[in-house]
Amino acid sequence: MKNKAFTTVEMLVATALAVVLMIGVLRVVGSVNIQTSSPELLVSDTSWSDNLVRSLRWDLIHAQSVHQEDNKLTLMGYGWLDRESFKLDGEASRGAISHRPVQVVYSLTSDGMHNWLIRRQTDLDELTNRNAWSQPVAHGVKSFALRLPGDPGSRGDEAGWLGRPRPVPDRVRLVVRMTQPAQADIDQTIVIR
Repeated sequence: MKNKAFTTVEMLVATALAVVLMIGVLRVVGSVNIQTSSPELLVSDTSWSDNLVRSLRWDLIHAQSVHQEDNKLTLMGYGWLDRESFKLDGEASRGAISHRPVQVVYSLTSDGMHNWLIRRQTDLDELTNRNAWSQPVAHGVKSFALRLPGDPGSRGDEAGWLGRPRPVPDRVRLVVRMTQPAQADIDQTIVIR
């Protein structure tokens, strides 16, 4: 008569394989959870423009240099925000703010249906694969640019100044053009100092 049960070695090998597979699944699920935003950030409301201005002003105040390319703004400075404490309104809870070196990039990206304005923070003093995180700031954005006050630009969707990184000016003009006519564009001066 042939024994139809599994041996102890076969059971140990199967258990080890199941553990390895579960670790892989948990890593994938964990990385997806980190990259996706919380649902309240995707809710369309009328205050998104105020939230963008507050967040951008916070980052500009703590930046030492600014570099702008087409629909991309890179800020280098010490305005580090804790990922768990970051709120869409641009404010952070007490204790979440630190003067660690950071790079903040505002850029446009597309999901195939909408253009999203994304804020990405990279912690420059942490050498791990978890030193960067992103938050969506607004959707339906056609163009995003900072201009020096008084610079009208030749067209409404052009960037204000381009080139190498520069010191942050005392005031900037934020110009955001939306894809839908029902959404209000932003053309606002932000006082930094």
